[in-house]
Amino acid sequence: MIFANYNVTVCNIFIQTFHMARPSQQLDLALLEAGEEELRLKGVRGLSVRAVCARAGVSPRMLNYYFESKDNFVRTLLVRGYKNFSREVEESARGTDAPLDRLRRGVRVCLRHTIEGRLTLRNLICDAYADERVVSEILQDRNSHTRIMYGLMEDAWRRGDLRRDVSPAEIFMAVMPGVFLPTLRMDTPFPFNIHRIREIADQVEQKYPDSEDGLRQEVEHGMRMFDLLLRGFLSKRHDGARSFRPPRTGRRAGSLKRRLASAHSGQGKAGEKTAEHAQSEGPGHIVHHAGQRGENAE
Repeated sequence: MIFANYNVTVCNIFIQTFHMARPSQQLDLALLEAGEEELRLKGVRGLSVRAVCARAGVSPRMLNYYFESKDNFVRTLLVRGYKNFSREVEESARGTDAPLDRLRRGVRVCLRHTIEGRLTLRNLICDAYADERVVSEILQDRNSHTRIMYGLMEDAWRRGDLRRDVSPAEIFMAVMPGVFLPTLRMDTPFPFNIHRIREIADQVEQKYPDSEDGLRQEVEHGMRMFDLLLRGFLSKRHDGARSFRPPRTGRRAGSLKRRLASAHSGQGKAGEKTAEHAQSEGPGHIVHHAGQRGENAE
């Protein structure tokens, strides 16, 4: 009996000691928050365990205790950030309204996250170019937002909202980089003078203040760019500016008929109209038409 009580006492002491020595449950969150800031400033290549722990105010062994290694810590950081982002994109794509309306909502979510996490994303892109293994794995595995956005564009294409003479893949590649590359302000992927591109990007950056209002303004600017780029690929039935217009009626229609009849009524009038048309378009156009007449004569 005494021996049994002794064992219980020893076990209780051990359990209490273990709980006292065990780090607080909030330390892992503090490490993750510190890691996010270090990632934003330095990227994965510049991130050090010592700097993260110093920012979190804990011993370096705490990172190993919670995450076992730097790679696992970075992986946890990236997956944690992506989950929040992808969840918002998925929610924005839900609904029964038109695919292009849902696509616009998704683009808005992506723009806001891109602007808010611009420095982190730029660092991660550079890390991926430098073959950082963990970053490359995450970028390959975590791409549900791309599938969602492209799927909506395919749905709009099948529905007839987009031009059928261009594939949805071509439309996607023509529109999306034009919206998001300027937002990221990357100066390396462009086949232009890097220093001049940097100057232009700096001008864009100065256009919006670093505030909630500035974020809102920049998101709205990105949405305008998306609408402008997509406009060239909208089908005639969808684009109001390019939609089919019914024939004119009334006095304007009669005036149009008289002009057409006048244009074909005689060679003299037709010649005068051709001369006026050529004069309005300049001497180069006259030479072009003269060459065409020569070719036709031959």
